[in-house]
Amino acid sequence: MEQLPATLTVRLVRFRVKTHNGRCQKITLMTTLLDPVLWPVELLAELYGWRWRIELFLRDIKTTLQMEMLSCRTPRWCSRNWRCT
Repeated sequence: MEQLPATLTVRLVRFRVKTHNGRCQKITLMTTLLDPVLWPVELLAELYGWRWRIELFLRDIKTTLQMEMLSCRTPRWCSRNWRCT
C-alpha cells in the first residue's frame, strides 16, 4: 500500500449552492486540484453538485436494498451484489 506524503498542498474553495427549499448554503471545498485556470470555482461547484446527487442516489439504493454499506468497486461487482440480495 502506498504511504501518504508528509505534507499535502490543498486549495480551499468557497461557493454557494441552492438547497431544495430555494435557500443558499455556503460550501467550503478542500481539493488537491490547485490550478484555478484548469479548475475554476464554477466547475468545482458543478462537480460537487453532481457528486452530492450521486451520494444521495447511493443512499437510496442502500435503503431500498436494506444494506448498511455498498462494498463494490466495479459496476460488474455491484450488479452481482445486487442480484444476490
